Amino acid sequence: MIYTALDVALVAMLAVVTVYAGVLHRELRRFRSASRDYAGALAQTAKAVENVEGAVRGIQEEAGAVLVALGEQIDRAGRALDALKAEAASQALAAAAARQAISLQERAAEPIRPAPARLREPAPAPRAPEPQAPPAVRAPKAHQWPTVRLAAQANPA
Repeated sequence: MIYTALDVALVAMLAVVTVYAGVLHRELRRFRSASRDYAGALAQTAKAVENVEGAVRGIQEEAGAVLVALGEQIDRAGRALDALKAEAASQALAAAAARQAISLQERAAEPIRPAPARLREPAPAPRAPEPQAPPAVRAPKAHQWPTVRLAAQANPA
């Protein structure tokens, strides 16, 4: 009788272990199929990273060329601005000289009037003009625009 109870207990334990092995086998198959999916996702990620690296290299090269072109345009604009300022200054001087000449001509055409009585009194001695410092001379600033060496220019072969 004791042997029968032991046999029944062993058969029950064997059944439980068989069911548990089936469950583990099903999970193992699920993990294997998931690992294939993960491997595919990792392969796609690796391709995407390679594409991004290529795109970044292309952007860097294009940005270097744009930076050089922008520096040249800024230099050209600075020279044009200096030329415009010089032309405006010369036109202002010419206009001032013309106004002065017209003013002198108008004064020459006016009749001379006698000075008022209050101005006929002796004028006080003129004061000596205060010394003025000479205007500061500004040297043009040297601008060094950043340049980028492109890979083809860096290693001439």
